[in-house]
Amino acid sequence: MKKGCLTIIVLLVVVLALFPVLSNVDDLKSTVMKHTSALFSEDRQLKVFEESLIEDGGFFDQVSKKISEQGYEHIMQGMVYSKDDIRIEFLLTNTEVSDEVRKDIVAIFNEIVIKNKMEPSIFEVKVRAE
Repeated sequence: MKKGCLTIIVLLVVVLALFPVLSNVDDLKSTVMKHTSALFSEDRQLKVFEESLIEDGGFFDQVSKKISEQGYEHIMQGMVYSKDDIRIEFLLTNTEVSDEVRKDIVAIFNEIVIKNKMEPSIFEVKVRAE
C-alpha cells in the first residue's frame, strides 16, 4: 500500500511540475509560427527587392548604362546581403583607377540611387581596374 501511495504522490508531483510547461505549448507553437512566417515574409520581400534590382531596365541596368555613357568600359558585380547591405564592385577595363575616376563612378552611382529613391548608405561601392 505504501508503494502505491508513494507512486501516486510521485506521479502527481511530476504532473504538477510539467503542467506549466504543457500549458504553454500552444503559446510556444504560436510564437514559433509567427517567427517562421515573419522569416519567410522577409525572405520573400528580399527576393522581390533583389529581382527589381536586376531586371531589364532595373536599377543595375540604369547604373551600367550611365557609366558606359560616360566612357567607362566596365564589369559590374553586386551582392545583396539584405535590404540594408548591398555591395557593388565596378571593374574598369579601359581606365586606370585614380581617386578622380573613383569619385566620378561613385557620383554617377549615387545619382542613380537617389533617382530611384533609395538610400546611398545601404550600398558599399568599390571601384578597381580589372
